[in-house]
Amino acid sequence: MLARDIPFTQIFSSVIKPVVSEEKDRLLALASMQELSTFVPNIDTARNIDLLPIAFDACVINRGNKNGDLIDTDTALATYKTFIHKFIDTEHNRQRVIGVILTASLTEFATGKLLREEDVRGKDVPFNITLGGVLWKAVNQDLCDLVEESNDPTSEHYMKISASWELGFSGYKIIELAQGEKNLALGNIIQDPEFISGVKKYLKCFGGSGVMNGKSYYRMPNQDVIAMGVGLTEKPAADVQGIAIKLEETEQPSAQLVAATKEFDSKNITSIEENISQNEKINVKQEREHNMKITSISDITDENLKQCSASAVTEFIASEIKKASDVYAAEKLEQATANQNLKAATEDLSKTVTEMKASLETLQKEKSNREQVDLFNGRMGEICASYVLPDEISKIVADDLKACASEEAYASWKVKAAALLKPYSLEAIAAAKKEKEETEAKFKAFEKKGDKKDDKEGDKDGDEKKDDKKDAKASEAVASVVEAALDNADKKDAGLPNSSSAAAPGFKERFATAFASDNFVIKI
Repeated sequence: MLARDIPFTQIFSSVIKPVVSEEKDRLLALASMQELSTFVPNIDTARNIDLLPIAFDACVINRGNKNGDLIDTDTALATYKTFIHKFIDTEHNRQRVIGVILTASLTEFATGKLLREEDVRGKDVPFNITLGGVLWKAVNQDLCDLVEESNDPTSEHYMKISASWELGFSGYKIIELAQGEKNLALGNIIQDPEFISGVKKYLKCFGGSGVMNGKSYYRMPNQDVIAMGVGLTEKPAADVQGIAIKLEETEQPSAQLVAATKEFDSKNITSIEENISQNEKINVKQEREHNMKITSISDITDENLKQCSASAVTEFIASEIKKASDVYAAEKLEQATANQNLKAATEDLSKTVTEMKASLETLQKEKSNREQVDLFNGRMGEICASYVLPDEISKIVADDLKACASEEAYASWKVKAAALLKPYSLEAIAAAKKEKEETEAKFKAFEKKGDKKDDKEGDKDGDEKKDDKKDAKASEAVASVVEAALDNADKKDAGLPNSSSAAAPGFKERFATAFASDNFVIKI
């Protein structure tokens, strides 16, 4: 894959200086230099006088930089060794290459101590990528001299040079953090393409401020990531800063040590300058006869400084900074854990409220249903107490009652039902029953009179023809009366309302009505 095939590139900068961050005391320059110097490539500069070996912390992993980018542990482990054999140029002008990267290592944030891959794998704590390489003096002697001079805290060019490295990649995620926060451990990883597209214009790498809706957003490369090279510049952007060069063993007592020591505590350690000035040449790796260990700030006295080495001072200060860093990291982790617990508790509470709301809605619905059922049963009971309805009429009435949504609708329906259901009312049924009983009584009385007449005619032996004629006339009269009675019953049935679905009277009822005593006129 060629460089032109990579859709995205990004620059990560770090200031070239012998210390670490500007946030640290300059006295730590020596301690940091000692740590960084272990990563300077082992080049015989006496034989290769045209080479300037260097080492520097390139970037901090799991921590956002000023350009709005962030590298996580997995990407760092997969990428950091691809820096080896890559170019070093000036101001990212690849036509002005002045050196090459030879080594790549992982170091502890703040202390610069060497780390193994297993020390950081699966963790999101900050750590450094430390690179080592050489600059070619024959290509640009002036720049190499400036790099060496930038190591001198007393120089006006101190910390003027920065190392800015480039990455190529084809895809990225978004990290959301509280505004002003930089550590990945306190952020949320977002991979939703739609959200990434929406936040893109706010990212610093695309000309934005890096802030949207009170949140900071960083770009985190995660696809096809490869190191492109390193450029030397005067415009740093990263939190991790620093570069070391190889010191000669016969080097004169460094003005760095004198100046830095004065700034740390001019009252307590001025004797260092006096002791150093008494010797014309000092081997920077030489140890004092007495290596006293400093355990507290109160141990740094004029007398003790005569018995201890400068490294003892820097080791103490480095250890104190590491303690403070560990405390800070622990506090941040505690805060992150508390935030996560609060978020989880909030989510649980929200879930509980949602469940309670759903349960309340269910109970309200069940209550409403029960009230509707009770209302229906009460109204149906009221109808059943006043009417005797057939099954098909009862179903129609039940449907009508269910449709009555209010008391007004029910009252209106009752008025209508009183007219339509009148034949089925208890009063109408009682009246019909009484009328039936009276008709049956009259019919029985009629039959009884007929039997007596037949007995009287049977005793007569006289004129049979005359009796036959009388019987024929009586039969015709009865037939005429029956027919008239049936017609009268039909007319009564026709008077029922069309909307009533009452069952038609049976034959027995029609017969009783037809033979009611009012319908007979008997002639003897």
